[in-house]
Amino acid sequence: MQEYSHSGGGCSITGGYIYRGSVFSNLNGLYLFADYCSNEIGYLEYNGSTWDLNFVYKSSFGGNNWTSFGEDINGEIYIAGISSGKIFKIVDNNLSVDEFSTLNFKMFPNPSNNLVEIDVSSANEGFYELYDITGKRVKSFKESGSFNFSVKDLNNGVYFMKCTIDNATFVKKLVVY
Repeated sequence: MQEYSHSGGGCSITGGYIYRGSVFSNLNGLYLFADYCSNEIGYLEYNGSTWDLNFVYKSSFGGNNWTSFGEDINGEIYIAGISSGKIFKIVDNNLSVDEFSTLNFKMFPNPSNNLVEIDVSSANEGFYELYDITGKRVKSFKESGSFNFSVKDLNNGVYFMKCTIDNATFVKKLVVY
């Protein structure tokens, strides 16, 4: 196992998560972390007897100062930069960060208090589940293509729409007021 060196601009490890998502199988079992000062994103990988430390990006994301990781209900991992004020999703086997977009998917208006329109580029049937902030499923339905659904019966708050379309699963935030 390598010891983390504070030389070269590194100063503070921002702890993360072991990846347990289903979208990026090459990340399964890796512990993802970052350095606050150097803006490096790295991972620990178990090699059978010890953990190996690897940095994938050395200062590719300057100006973020990573302060926190998060995990959604699908096990996908996010990283937050306090200096930039941005949250990024960790994607692909190179540990890059980007907004997740499997297909052309739009959900609007957001926030909403009446009808929400889902506009999706796929004509295939999708399975949609709406969860409240506590993780309780409040709606679920199967639809093909673009459609509308009502949120009039929901309490004000933040909800998460879990979408499974064309063998891809992703989550979008929805605010109801």
